[in-house]
Amino acid sequence: MITGIFAGLFGLVMLCGAGWLSLRREQVALRIELDELKQHLPMLEQSAQQIESARIGFTRSIRAQALQLLRSGMSADTAATTLGLPRNELRLLAAVSRALKPV
Repeated sequence: MITGIFAGLFGLVMLCGAGWLSLRREQVALRIELDELKQHLPMLEQSAQQIESARIGFTRSIRAQALQLLRSGMSADTAATTLGLPRNELRLLAAVSRALKPV
């Protein structure tokens, strides 16, 4: 009877130990996955900002600021970075501004 109890307790300890190891492995795997997500977070945030800027479009004041920067001699890429807008939008605005500029 006592040996049966000890055998049962030993089995329970072994089962708990195996379960603990499994949980530990899962914790390590999740930690690695979380670290990878943290590394990609800045890029994802920047993409979200660019999508939001493209969705909203230019407001009149942002367009005026962009034109002022372009007229001051700043490149379209630098102006885009300064204003937090997509580069292709500022390049297009610069091209249209040059095309409409009086001679």
